[in-house]
Amino acid sequence: MRYEWKKIFANPHAVLLLIAALLLNGYLFYRHCTDSSPGYTEAQIRAKYGQNIDIEEELRELDARSLDFTADSRDLNLITGDVYLERRLDREVLSRMEEAEHYADYLQEKQTEIRARLNSGFMGPEGGFPYEAQLRVAETYRKLEGIQPEVSFSGGIAIFTHWHITDLLLLLFCLTAGLFLMTREHTAGLLLLLRPTARGKSSLYAQKFLTLLLFVTWAFVILYGTDFVLSGLILGFGRLSRPIQSVTGLLPCPTPLTVGGYLLRFLLEKLLWLWAVSAVVFLLCTPAKRPTHALLPAALVAMISLLMGQSSDLWVQSLSLSFLSDTAERYSNCLMMNFFGLPVPRRIICPIFCVLLLIGCFLVGLHSFCKKPTVPVAKGRSSQLFRPGRHTSLTRHEAFKQYVSNGGIFLLIVFAVLQALIYTNRSFPISQNEYHLQQYAKVLAGAPNAQKDDFLIQEAARFEEIRQTIDEYYSNIQDAHIAEILTNEFEQKLMPRDAFEMAKAHYENLGEGEAYVHQTGYTRLFGPLGIGDDLLNVALLLLFLSLSLGRTFSEEAETGVAVLLTTIGAQKRVRRRKLLFTALTAFPLFCIAFLPQWFTVHRVYGLEQPDALAQSVTVLRSLPKGLKIWQVFVLTGILRGAVTALGCGVILHLSKKTENTATTMLASIGLLVLPPLIARLLL
Repeated sequence: MRYEWKKIFANPHAVLLLIAALLLNGYLFYRHCTDSSPGYTEAQIRAKYGQNIDIEEELRELDARSLDFTADSRDLNLITGDVYLERRLDREVLSRMEEAEHYADYLQEKQTEIRARLNSGFMGPEGGFPYEAQLRVAETYRKLEGIQPEVSFSGGIAIFTHWHITDLLLLLFCLTAGLFLMTREHTAGLLLLLRPTARGKSSLYAQKFLTLLLFVTWAFVILYGTDFVLSGLILGFGRLSRPIQSVTGLLPCPTPLTVGGYLLRFLLEKLLWLWAVSAVVFLLCTPAKRPTHALLPAALVAMISLLMGQSSDLWVQSLSLSFLSDTAERYSNCLMMNFFGLPVPRRIICPIFCVLLLIGCFLVGLHSFCKKPTVPVAKGRSSQLFRPGRHTSLTRHEAFKQYVSNGGIFLLIVFAVLQALIYTNRSFPISQNEYHLQQYAKVLAGAPNAQKDDFLIQEAARFEEIRQTIDEYYSNIQDAHIAEILTNEFEQKLMPRDAFEMAKAHYENLGEGEAYVHQTGYTRLFGPLGIGDDLLNVALLLLFLSLSLGRTFSEEAETGVAVLLTTIGAQKRVRRRKLLFTALTAFPLFCIAFLPQWFTVHRVYGLEQPDALAQSVTVLRSLPKGLKIWQVFVLTGILRGAVTALGCGVILHLSKKTENTATTMLASIGLLVLPPLIARLLL
């Protein structure tokens, strides 16, 4: 066991990476605890709870002060120092207090809703799963009667249990343990020398698996311990014996738990999830002879898990590894799973699945490890005939290594298929309002002119005439139901009115030289949703670059060929060809990463009038004047190309300096892939 631990901590680059992950987790969680983006912090909410004043009375006084611009607020004891921010703070605190105070009304409403569903007949006949599930939910909430949540600050618990960045960083520790405990020995051929009997192999595998669990448990204690300490010091946890329903966001929790009991369950289930994920990673690393053979399936499992987590099917969603990590979500609702006709709470199914996954992955990996032949089967000469230019052409030899031996072609195909699946399943809705906006854009597109002004006047008059007609019907007909039937056709004609008002406002706000441009496509590309898509695309691009280029320089060092290249003076020639094939690999990956987003948005919403000024698009108004829309696309492409080139440079530098493929790929994932993923979660 001691030797297995040394494999992880003997590499200084890996140790530095893990230390950086620990520090990053602490820094990000501290910023989250002190976040003031709503205009106030959780610490200020805590202080407001501690003032022991009448919040409603203070809010009424602040409302009066906000209307009187001559009033002086210095005589008020304001936590935020600003009347408007203090009003927002008071409303937030008041809503939290009222939520806890009216818990009995909430339970009564739940029971009333359940009885209404059962009596309506929509739940099917008695004995069926929907009907029995509603009865089980009603019984669950009935057990909560008599519980009175405490009206107190609970932000420390809520922030601690709803923070997901730590889970993402823990995956780096899982990958580190799996790669260093298994694939490095495969690459070096050391497994052939270690205990070749079935009993020896099983004992060795058990030691490695136990080392993995102990290592990720150590990481879990350090990372979540840091979160726990920071949350406790900055915000506090309050009285741990109060009901869990006192915590903000956990009012619907159907379990009669205390805050302390919930924290204990949360940590145990989170650790169980981490063990299950580690077992999956270790299972993928067991047959892998190279880090790429483990990391690519791990990335695919992660993407499949994310897609499963977004499924509408309750079983598919609940068995997703990404959903299993969200313990707080499972305790914030009461959902029943259909287990062969029996309603079973989802919060029970998920931990059981984690246990089964942990045991199953261990047994399957153990069987695979023990059945692997001690001495590899020798390959026939025919397999060597398909290596073109193996000794005669350096260019063809490097091309073969990059695209065949290192799996470059396979990775390109996998990335293309993955992006196709992502953008095929991604929702790009066209609402009724969007359809009408597209119709108005066909008329108003381009620079303003008198004809378009007349169209807007006529369209406004048409809507006003329809509105007056509807009002006349309602004023002349006493029966509202009959009036509604008679005016239905006019209401249909009035539906485009909201889209017209938006189009009109945009048209009237056009500046000098600007043109009317349909906004939706550009907003989808350059707005918050587009930025989130860009961050995900960048993360995927850098991941596949890491998998494709991680062995570029480290392979020669691991196999001893680097010494031979130095001896014959071929380093520069080899380096030039490696850089050439790096560029030839990065360019198609770049296109696969970003072009599907542009093409999909153009197909669904349209990207019209690229020659117009960028200020014609609302989301681009902050850009320097004089830029055109097509120039924004060019600059965006250059920026993304620079990120791609920087990523390639970092990966090649790591490959050359570390002289180890596993370390290179782990460091690349930690330094390049995790930052955009974290930024997307924080967006």
